[in-house]
Amino acid sequence: MASGVPLRCRYRCEPTPRQCVALALSNQLYKEGEKYPGGAALMQRCITQAKRTPERSWLGNVSASMLQQSVRDLDKAFI
Repeated sequence: MASGVPLRCRYRCEPTPRQCVALALSNQLYKEGEKYPGGAALMQRCITQAKRTPERSWLGNVSASMLQQSVRDLDKAFI
Protein backbone atom coordinates (compact mmCIF):
# COMPACT_ATOMS: atom_id res chain seq x y z
CA MET A 1 0.00 0.00 0.00
CA ALA A 2 1.34 3.39 -0.98
CA SER A 3 1.87 6.00 1.66
CA GLY A 4 -0.53 8.95 1.56
CA VAL A 5 -3.25 7.12 -0.37
CA PRO A 6 -6.55 7.37 1.46
CA LEU A 7 -8.44 4.16 2.08
CA ARG A 8 -12.08 3.86 1.23
CA CYS A 9 -14.45 1.94 3.46
CA ARG A 10 -18.03 0.99 2.78
CA TYR A 11 -20.64 0.65 5.53
CA ARG A 12 -24.25 -0.43 5.45
CA CYS A 13 -26.65 0.26 8.31
CA GLU A 14 -29.78 -1.81 8.66
CA PRO A 15 -32.65 -0.55 10.84
CA THR A 16 -34.03 -2.79 13.56
CA PRO A 17 -37.57 -4.15 13.12
CA ARG A 18 -38.96 -1.45 15.44
CA GLN A 19 -37.16 1.24 13.49
CA CYS A 20 -38.57 -0.19 10.24
CA VAL A 21 -42.10 0.39 11.56
CA ALA A 22 -41.34 3.99 12.51
CA LEU A 23 -39.54 4.56 9.22
CA ALA A 24 -42.54 3.20 7.28
CA LEU A 25 -44.81 5.60 9.17
CA SER A 26 -42.49 8.51 8.40
CA ASN A 27 -42.39 7.59 4.72
CA GLN A 28 -46.18 7.24 4.60
CA LEU A 29 -46.67 10.68 6.12
CA TYR A 30 -44.15 12.15 3.68
CA LYS A 31 -45.95 10.60 0.68
CA GLU A 32 -49.27 11.98 1.95
CA GLY A 33 -47.73 15.44 1.92
CA GLU A 34 -47.50 15.88 5.67
CA LYS A 35 -44.44 17.49 7.14
CA TYR A 36 -42.03 15.11 8.85
CA PRO A 37 -43.39 14.85 12.39
CA GLY A 38 -40.04 14.29 14.10
CA GLY A 39 -39.28 14.31 17.79
CA ALA A 40 -42.18 14.12 20.22
CA ALA A 41 -44.89 13.83 17.57
CA LEU A 42 -43.22 10.83 15.94
CA MET A 43 -42.58 9.29 19.33
CA GLN A 44 -46.20 9.65 20.36
CA ARG A 45 -47.53 8.16 17.11
CA CYS A 46 -45.17 5.20 16.96
CA ILE A 47 -45.27 4.21 20.60
CA THR A 48 -49.03 4.71 20.95
CA GLN A 49 -49.75 2.68 17.80
CA ALA A 50 -47.42 -0.10 18.93
CA LYS A 51 -49.11 -0.36 22.33
CA ARG A 52 -52.52 -0.70 20.68
CA THR A 53 -51.62 -3.80 18.68
CA PRO A 54 -52.52 -7.15 20.29
CA GLU A 55 -49.01 -8.59 19.88
CA ARG A 56 -47.41 -5.53 21.51
CA SER A 57 -49.94 -4.71 24.19
CA TRP A 58 -47.34 -5.72 26.80
CA LEU A 59 -45.46 -2.49 26.00
CA GLY A 60 -47.99 -0.68 28.17
CA ASN A 61 -46.55 -2.45 31.23
CA VAL A 62 -42.90 -1.46 30.74
CA SER A 63 -40.90 1.75 30.91
CA ALA A 64 -41.18 3.79 27.74
CA SER A 65 -37.60 5.07 27.89
CA MET A 66 -36.21 2.35 25.61
CA LEU A 67 -39.02 2.87 23.12
CA GLN A 68 -38.41 6.60 23.18
CA GLN A 69 -34.69 6.11 22.60
CA SER A 70 -35.29 3.89 19.57
CA VAL A 71 -37.58 6.56 18.07
CA ARG A 72 -34.94 9.24 18.84
CA ASP A 73 -32.36 7.15 17.01
CA LEU A 74 -34.67 6.82 14.04
CA ASP A 75 -35.37 10.54 14.11
CA LYS A 76 -31.65 11.28 13.84
CA ALA A 77 -31.24 8.79 11.01
CA PHE A 78 -34.22 10.05 9.00
CA ILE A 79 -33.13 13.68 8.96
